[in-house]
Amino acid sequence: RYLLSLVLCVAVGATSAQAAATRAEFDDHLKGVVARLNVEATGPEGVSVLANLIQSEFSTSTDEMRQGLTDGLSWGSIAVFAYIRATTGETFQALLNLQADKDVWTYADKAGMSVDKMSRSLDRLVKQVEAERNTRIFERLRADRRVSRMPDLGSGFGILQETLDFRR
Repeated sequence: RYLLSLVLCVAVGATSAQAAATRAEFDDHLKGVVARLNVEATGPEGVSVLANLIQSEFSTSTDEMRQGLTDGLSWGSIAVFAYIRATTGETFQALLNLQADKDVWTYADKAGMSVDKMSRSLDRLVKQVEAERNTRIFERLRADRRVSRMPDLGSGFGILQETLDFRR
């Protein structure tokens, strides 16, 4: 009987410690993603690229994004809200009223959302924004330097190809 109680206490304690570590990791990861998206939004054409990708990825309207900016949300927070809105159907205003921006983990838990899926989706968005930024930079450099494009050398030669293009 005592052994069963001890095993139960250890199991509950381990689960609580694991959840706390997971929550701290999620919070740190989310802060990093939000910061990276905010940095991307500060670059030239960054806001338009980010807004277009949020709109296509999460079907968020421009009016809702404008309202989020008016309410003082950063572009990273708008991306998080757009994901939550796409998942739950809540409007940005309702999310602000529920203070979802203050504690995303608790809101996601109450809404029955998977924070792992949210993390992966937001990571994918960051990668898309960075890829779009890099593509625009290379296109601008090609146009400025009049670098002719080389034929595609196949998978794995993208960086080599870009290096060869810039040496000319």
